[in-house]
Amino acid sequence: DGLSEHPGSGETFWFNQLTEHNASCFKVHPEFMNQMTDISEFPRHTSYGNGEEFSAEELAHVREVQWKNSYGFHWRQGDVLVLDNFMAGHGRMGCNPGVTERKIIASITKN
Repeated sequence: DGLSEHPGSGETFWFNQLTEHNASCFKVHPEFMNQMTDISEFPRHTSYGNGEEFSAEELAHVREVQWKNSYGFHWRQGDVLVLDNFMAGHGRMGCNPGVTERKIIASITKN
């Protein structure tokens, strides 16, 4: 169902990669564009538990909600980000032009 329960607070939250792992995402990815036509050829694909495909409208709605609840920023040297990995979806949209190196240090803690 795409929902999970936070282990600390018990709050229900959205926890899945419905849109990121859907073949529709790979169809426009430069690595796969115009190379594959059958969804079984893509690295991953999402559907309902019974195998039924998500409609284009359903995917568009989820993506719209994700974007409306997103925040973007430019990293600067020395920036530190602390987040609750359960409650915050996270990713990156790319690096600044000319950036060839980046260093990411990740740490997972438990209360």
